Amino acid sequence: LLGAGVAIGSVFPASRLVSVPTLSPTPVPRGAARSTSPTPAATPLLVRLQGSEWLNRKDGSVLVRIPAGDFIMGSDDGLENEKPRRRAHCESFLISRYEVTWAQFDAFCVATGRARGPRTVKQAGDSFVAGLETPVFGVSVAEARAYCAWAKGRLPTEAEWEYAARGSTGRRFPWPDGAAIARPANVADDSAVLSRVQVPLGSGLDPTPGYNDGFPVTAPVGAFSEGASTFGLLDMAGNVIELTEGGGTDPTPVLKGGGWSNSLWGARSSAKHAYSPWIAGFRLAMDVK
Repeated sequence: LLGAGVAIGSVFPASRLVSVPTLSPTPVPRGAARSTSPTPAATPLLVRLQGSEWLNRKDGSVLVRIPAGDFIMGSDDGLENEKPRRRAHCESFLISRYEVTWAQFDAFCVATGRARGPRTVKQAGDSFVAGLETPVFGVSVAEARAYCAWAKGRLPTEAEWEYAARGSTGRRFPWPDGAAIARPANVADDSAVLSRVQVPLGSGLDPTPGYNDGFPVTAPVGAFSEGASTFGLLDMAGNVIELTEGGGTDPTPVLKGGGWSNSLWGARSSAKHAYSPWIAGFRLAMDVK
């Protein structure tokens, strides 16, 4: 995979970036014979970090290589659109460790001459401005696809997303089943109730009783490290609900992972949600070549 390098420090948290040196050509003195050496290869788009991690120089995303494998997809105790629980297979692919942030999406808008959307959440009388290091939301399918194409990637498929979230053992959530984790994800909770960002009771989006993640709306990406998936991906449950490409003969995008306005039950890895642009975010995927 080859592509043009860009400055990435302004679009991704400095703590999650690795300095990548660049080389400048040596000046040729006037009148000197020019070298006939081959032209240096273009700067690679992907830079190996450590282990299975790669840096996308175009947008600053840290991507994790997911190995090919079989996994359990769907659920028999969820909604009808999750059934049946079944075996599936994915070839190896890359997917970003974090959801795409507002800083990254703003950089894409500047580079492509697009208008930047508002970062304001207005609900139940309250107004919140999402920080630049929180995940972008309110994007259309076309905008998400355009961003991914600009970053030389694509949206993950529903199957790839679910495999990356729950691993090969069919976990209910990204974290191990039965694990005692105090704050695994940013979902609808007591902090949302206290700030009056809530939905009608009985709607299926009710706050999770007795749970408080500390964020009434979105949180900075990667804030819930205890909720990491088996492959080390973060925010695969909660924060913003994520766009994926439908599989098979149905091209309809599927929302996965739940968001800050979903209950913990709605953030299960097998859960599928209808497309709703005002809460939709996404993460980057790439083919392994």
